[in-house]
Amino acid sequence: MLRQIYVVAMFSACTAIIGCVTIVHSGPRAIAVASTPVGAKVSIYDRSNTLVQMNTTPFVAQLPTKYGYFKGQEYRLVFELPGHSTAEAHLQSSVSG
Repeated sequence: MLRQIYVVAMFSACTAIIGCVTIVHSGPRAIAVASTPVGAKVSIYDRSNTLVQMNTTPFVAQLPTKYGYFKGQEYRLVFELPGHSTAEAHLQSSVSG
């Protein structure tokens, strides 16, 4: 009986730890950014409207997903190309798990 309780307790603890690891997964994500036609200047702003990256399409942006404790980061991408209207795209990350 004591062994069964021990096994159940260990299983519960492992499940809780795995769940926490899934929720707090961190690290930047690779986001492919492209436009048609290519060559657009892209400015990427975070949720506090700070410019975090500027590049020319096509490129891969490495963007952190976390914003504080258990909050996902949000990004605004501004596409500019002479002779074309300025366009915006919004990215939102969410907590996994």
